[in-house]
Amino acid sequence: MEIEDLISIISSGVIVPVIGNDFCKVKTTPDRIDPRTRYRNSLPILKNTPEQNNNELVITLNQYLALRLADRFNLPSLNDEELNLNRVFLLKSEFPDDTKYKILHDEYSQLNAEKQLDLYEKLASIKQFQFYINTGQDIFLLDAFEKVHNRQPQFIASQLLESSNNNTIIKEPSEFEPIVFNIFGSISKPPYNDCAITDENYIELIVKLQEQSATPNSSFNILFNILKQNNLLIIGGSFPDWLMRFLIRLISAKRYTQSNQKLIADTDTLCRIEFANFLKQYKGQIITHQENPFKSSEDFINTLYAMITGGQSTDKPRYKEKVFISFISDDRNIAEQLNKAFTEKGVPTFFDGKKIFAGTNFENVIKPEIQACDFFLPVITSHSIQDRIDITRYVYKEWTLANFRRQAKEDASAVSTFIKPYVVGPDAINMDVFKIYFEGIGMERIADTNENTLRSFVENFIRLNSLTPVNA
Repeated sequence: MEIEDLISIISSGVIVPVIGNDFCKVKTTPDRIDPRTRYRNSLPILKNTPEQNNNELVITLNQYLALRLADRFNLPSLNDEELNLNRVFLLKSEFPDDTKYKILHDEYSQLNAEKQLDLYEKLASIKQFQFYINTGQDIFLLDAFEKVHNRQPQFIASQLLESSNNNTIIKEPSEFEPIVFNIFGSISKPPYNDCAITDENYIELIVKLQEQSATPNSSFNILFNILKQNNLLIIGGSFPDWLMRFLIRLISAKRYTQSNQKLIADTDTLCRIEFANFLKQYKGQIITHQENPFKSSEDFINTLYAMITGGQSTDKPRYKEKVFISFISDDRNIAEQLNKAFTEKGVPTFFDGKKIFAGTNFENVIKPEIQACDFFLPVITSHSIQDRIDITRYVYKEWTLANFRRQAKEDASAVSTFIKPYVVGPDAINMDVFKIYFEGIGMERIADTNENTLRSFVENFIRLNSLTPVNA
């Protein structure tokens, strides 16, 4: 799936970022994480530290905490294979687990300016995301939200203690109150052992979440009912293969063959070939840009943010109202040109350019978009208006649904409607068939699809329908 297609359906609110831990990073120095110089000759991330910039290096939070625990546990050596929080946590058996968790919390709480929040701030700034799943034990995303105006998230952290899990009141997420769900807990608040660090913790927490998600009226039952209608956007998921499979199954609440789309943001998520093949078999799609996969989560988030919030110049008008472009696959080229003309004029659109969601997520994506759009624009040609209509094609389901909305929500005597059908090109169409879907609705014509004609068409559309300008 091209990133432009992803952007066109993000505003429907059914895309949930699942945030991995490979871009949860901190800036530090070798002296801070290895003060006794025990590990510098054995660990490439320390051995290859550049001499410039005061020997500063950027590493993942997992690596940072693993090194700090190794130092606090007085481990004499540490190699690259052992540089993992789970591994270090289990190495020192003479400390009781509660003490280990307390040490872990202490080390985490000492982080401040070292936190690299830029990517998290960009994710938090995308108001179309109303639900975030964080798979780390950190609260970097909450820290980022504090720097973003007008968004006050609901923070929910899974806990290993059964008695604490159902005390949270969960409200439906919104643009102003998104949900941040730390699915494996948080090390920032007591009790500090209520987060998953080891494989055993992960398994136990998944079991408890599964049990509680099936308990009627429990907070997690409400949470997963909200979640199960969504499509997962997996960003930087560097967990073990088995854990990612369990996690996706838990969040989807359905068999893999029946669940929604799994969208993979970057190749780091697909570093294990078995997992990549697994996702591709079960509605997994890789996000691409100009047909190339994103090499890192950082690259993906920067591109996504730029295209959603920074793609328009500040002196260029943008508009509040959204146009749903409905077309039959035979007219994709025409629809693409229309979409381009609207986009260049700053009018947001829903445009499923490759018909990615029509077949699998009509109820979850297409239907909500039709119900919420400000204008529904059917592309009418001799391809879509034929004497014999194939009602199994999704374009006619879109037209029917739009007409249902019109009949249910609009005054029958109104002279105007949100449905704006346009015949494109010079061909005549069968008006009897047109009336099946658009009885009583006026129809206009776009003579052709050259650049000047489409520019004039969009300008007139904006003026005639009194679209509302907004700040870029």
